[in-house]
Amino acid sequence: LPFQARGKIDYPEQLLGLRYGNGDYKRPAFQDIWEKGGVFALDDTDRSDPSALTAFNDVMSSGWASFGDGSYSQKTEKTFIVASGNGPMLGETEGYTAANHHDAAIRDRFVFVHVPYNEEFERGLIPARFGYWADRVHAIRKAAQSIGAETVMATPRAVIQGATLLHNGIAQKRVEAATVWKGVDDDTRKQIERLAAAQGEE
Repeated sequence: LPFQARGKIDYPEQLLGLRYGNGDYKRPAFQDIWEKGGVFALDDTDRSDPSALTAFNDVMSSGWASFGDGSYSQKTEKTFIVASGNGPMLGETEGYTAANHHDAAIRDRFVFVHVPYNEEFERGLIPARFGYWADRVHAIRKAAQSIGAETVMATPRAVIQGATLLHNGIAQKRVEAATVWKGVDDDTRKQIERLAAAQGEE
């Protein structure tokens, strides 16, 4: 199937198209997927402007969309819309302060599925000799999650970036500071390190 994606939505025309004053029409990628079929991925949904995304309500519930070129078309049977984000669209958290609180009407248009990290997939993204680094990030992640420390960046990016830095001869302590801790206060870091060490002893 054809695939299109875009990041957060700041105004409805980014999805539904815009007719300029000179008559030119900016056709959005979403319109192609809607009318011809395919997968449209809307990333950073929780960061989209709530009022802009509200214009999406009728589209999602009725299966019909009014586009900026004046057309009114029905979604094909082979059109699939997937939205993703770092949270359930309920506003900012300690780690994701740019997230917006969205209206219940738009949240009700989606089925929410939690997608956990795939640690084996992460290990496959780096050379096998740095598997110990992936294990370290995973241990820190689990410890941080156990106390709700969202500011700890034990993410897949930390696995990839850290392996690159280690490959270039950077000491692991510096790598951790640059990829995982990133300014986390000392007390939190020490608590997480103790928890991570205890996990390794189990």
